[in-house]
Amino acid sequence: MASDQLDTSIAYGIFEDTIFLSVSARPPPASAGSTVFVRFCLSNGVISRCAEPPLKLSEKAHGIAGASKVGGSWALVLITNTEQVGVIRGSEIRRVLATHVLALPASGSGEPGDTDLGRLELLRAGLSPKVYGEGLYYARGSDLTASLQRQSEGPRRREGARQFLWNAHLVAPFDGAGLGGAVERLIMGSVRVARGLEWPRGGETIRGSVAVVSRRSTRRAGCRHWRRGASAEGHAANFVETEQIVCLEDGGSEPEAVASFVQVRGSIPILWMQPPDLRFKPRTHIGPDAASCAALARHFEDLHEQYGKVTVLSLVSASGAEGRLQEAFVRALGELGASSHLDAPTQLRFDVHSECGALANSGFAEKLLRKVEPHLDSTGIFFQSGGEVRQRQGGVVRTNCFDSLDRTNMAQAVLAGRVLGRALGLLGVPGQSALPEPLRRLWAEHGDELARQYAGTGAMKSHFTRTGRVSLLGLADDLRKATLRYFRNCFEDGRKQDAIDAVLGNEDEDGGPNPARAPPPLPVLPGWQAMLLIAISAAGTSLLASRGSWPAVALAVATVAALAARAPAAICRPTLCPAAHKQW
Repeated sequence: MASDQLDTSIAYGIFEDTIFLSVSARPPPASAGSTVFVRFCLSNGVISRCAEPPLKLSEKAHGIAGASKVGGSWALVLITNTEQVGVIRGSEIRRVLATHVLALPASGSGEPGDTDLGRLELLRAGLSPKVYGEGLYYARGSDLTASLQRQSEGPRRREGARQFLWNAHLVAPFDGAGLGGAVERLIMGSVRVARGLEWPRGGETIRGSVAVVSRRSTRRAGCRHWRRGASAEGHAANFVETEQIVCLEDGGSEPEAVASFVQVRGSIPILWMQPPDLRFKPRTHIGPDAASCAALARHFEDLHEQYGKVTVLSLVSASGAEGRLQEAFVRALGELGASSHLDAPTQLRFDVHSECGALANSGFAEKLLRKVEPHLDSTGIFFQSGGEVRQRQGGVVRTNCFDSLDRTNMAQAVLAGRVLGRALGLLGVPGQSALPEPLRRLWAEHGDELARQYAGTGAMKSHFTRTGRVSLLGLADDLRKATLRYFRNCFEDGRKQDAIDAVLGNEDEDGGPNPARAPPPLPVLPGWQAMLLIAISAAGTSLLASRGSWPAVALAVATVAALAARAPAAICRPTLCPAAHKQW
């Protein structure tokens, strides 16, 4: 809470192989505070308190993100630039804009103590918001990794939120270092806050805020085509917990009352994969039923432990590869109900294309709510007023489509709009049943950010989330995004997957080729990449400027077809965990 926040400032400097840091913490508005000096040895990763350092500490940082071994030496990760994105229950939420990864220069000798430049560059890329680290957030004065309900339930329940601590591997060396709030607990995901909202209550107008916080799981984390389905342990790819928080303000640092609603999304939790193969839609491979059933059982046991009763909302198509995947999912769910001690989750199917047509304009929200709303009653919401918990959420809706991105975001926004009305009703504000325009925009921006992290572009169908309708201009934008996703998924995501694994501390025991020494797939590939990018950009610009102009689209399609004729060796593949996409 605001009263617990510390105004922490960090200064640092480098002397030989040691980084010296001063950490000053002051509880506002008091002027008195404390300063501690710490040294971090880049040679061996040892952290220790020290007296005043032997040099002036002139460089500034906003926080410490952690440390990681890079070959035979260590790297220290500092947060050097942030911005405030909002305030939730008195706690300031900040987005990471820049990081600095400090390490010893590599000698090139290959000696055991030398810095691994390949691992170092992956770490930098994975933590840079300008490369692969978009969507890093932290809270000053509270724990952003845990939902409001978890925070109210004590340390044991908060342990379930550890999967959302994106820098868990990096902060582990600082356990017991006594640096307190200087070591930030990061999430990867999205935080959007709409403040200054007004609602009528009785004869007065009250003010409040709505926040949407999404936390990406570190389990089976990665890129679209390199992380699909579930692991053998039951961890689903692209698993994201999304919490919508409604606060009413009373003018003080604490809100008058707060309500929150948690949803989750994730890849269909059976064994399946779809590695890039230069097709626009790569072939989908589905694992054996027995192994899938075991993975699915572990997945739902964990969901039940963390959230209570589970309602499964599947939005995949009934035909093609999606249909085959859905059939395997249904078989596994049937086995779960027959063999597990758990109650089988409620299954809801909603084929968006079949129900609403290709444009999804035919009453998507109304049709979806008719199917799902009866189950929202048993799910409930979390409600706290006057410092006391009045109601707890007892279940969760788990939504998936094929990527668990675009259609999923549409559906989650609709459910959030309906639950917003229920939350406001508990707060004394009647008559709200859908998302107002500022919140539709908020949900669309949130969906775009999650999609960029997993698939490489903003969400498709985001125009629907923003406006409630699909237009030809929106479809043209979807075509541009689909083509750009193809390029990035085939020719960039292997390195992106390695960067994510480097941040999370994942690596196969047998290692893998050093990314710094890995040869390029094909000497001529950069020219093809450039041609494809030009074609994509031209296609998008042409369609967005004029709905009737298609030559650029033809160029993009022809370029993709020509590239697809080349050998699969052109695909950029991960090297740290090269076989993790296949679980059987």
